[in-house]
Amino acid sequence: MVRLRSGAAEAWLGPTDIEVSFGGGGILLVPTFFPRSSPAGVKGALQRFSRRLRRVSWNRNQRYNRRGFGVRNGVLAGDRVKKHPFATFVALAFALSWYPWLLHLTRLVPRASGMNPLGVLAAAFITAALLRGKVGARELFVRLVRFRVHPGWYAFALGLPVLVAVAALGIAVLIGARLDAPFRPQPVGLLQSFLFMFFFVGVGEETGWRGFAVPELLTHHSWPRVAFEVGAVWALWHTPLFGTQISWLQLPAFVPSVLAASVLTTFLFLRTRSSLPIVCAFHGMVDAFSGCCVFPLFSGRSLTLLWWVDSLLWCATAGFLLLRYGRESNAAAATVAAN
Repeated sequence: MVRLRSGAAEAWLGPTDIEVSFGGGGILLVPTFFPRSSPAGVKGALQRFSRRLRRVSWNRNQRYNRRGFGVRNGVLAGDRVKKHPFATFVALAFALSWYPWLLHLTRLVPRASGMNPLGVLAAAFITAALLRGKVGARELFVRLVRFRVHPGWYAFALGLPVLVAVAALGIAVLIGARLDAPFRPQPVGLLQSFLFMFFFVGVGEETGWRGFAVPELLTHHSWPRVAFEVGAVWALWHTPLFGTQISWLQLPAFVPSVLAASVLTTFLFLRTRSSLPIVCAFHGMVDAFSGCCVFPLFSGRSLTLLWWVDSLLWCATAGFLLLRYGRESNAAAATVAAN
C-alpha cells in the first residue's frame, strides 16, 4: 500500500492524498481519498468525487475511457500495459526471476543461484490479469492444464530430445571428443530429473514464453517471426548463466540452440491447440536427458565440441520445420489467439 500526493486528486477534491492498494487477485489500483478537513469537508469531497466520476464516459464496448484507463473485469490498467503487453510481461519476467542473481551482484548473498523460472510463471499470470482480469488468468490456466492431446505428440515431445542428445553424443565422439565416463543412463535418476525439470523449469518458463507471449504476438506476426522474437528474449533471459554454467566459448553455440528450441516449442504449442503440458514435457526432457545423461560425460574442449554438435542438430531440426511449415497460413495461430 502506497500513499502519495496526487495533483489530479487535488484538482478534483482539494488538498488530499491518494492511496494505491494491491489486491490479492491481480493488481488492483483503487484510489482512496483522505481529505484533511472536518466531517462536513469529507462529505463534500465525496460528493465532488461522485459528480466527477459520473462525467467520465465509461463504455463497456471499449477497452479505454477518455482519461486513459482500461477497465475490464474490474481491473484498472494504464494505456502502456494495454498497448504493450509483451514488453510488460518481459519486464516483469526479468524482474521476478533475476532477483537471486541481482542480489548476488549487490553482494547481499554470497552465491548466485541463477534465475528462478517461477518468476516467468508469475509474470505471465500478472500480465494476463492486468490485460483481461479473471478471464485472462483463466485462459492461461486452461492452456496449462490442457493434457488431452494425441498420444503421438507426447511421443514426439519425449522422444525427439533423446534422439538428438544420443546423436550429438555419437557424432561428437566420432569427430574427436573424449568421454570422461561411460554412457550409462540411470532410469530412476532420469525420471527424478525429468519430474523436477517438468514442474519447476518447464511449467515455470513455458507458461510465460509460450503460454502468454506467443498468443499475444501471434495477433500481429507470423508464427516463425514470433518464435524468433520470443527466442531472442528467452536467450537473453539466461544471462545470469553466462560465464558460469555456460562458458563464453559455449555461448555462441548456446544462443542458436535456444532460437531453434523456440521454433520447436512454438510449433508444438500451435499443433496441439495451445497445450502447455506438451511443451513442458519437451523442455523437461531436453534438460533432463542432456543435463543428466549426456553433457556430464564431457569436459573442457570436448564439452564445447558437444555443445556445437548439439546446437547444429537442433538448428537442422528447426530448419526442417520452417521449410516444411513456415509458409503455412496462420489459421492455427489465430485459433490459439482466440482461445
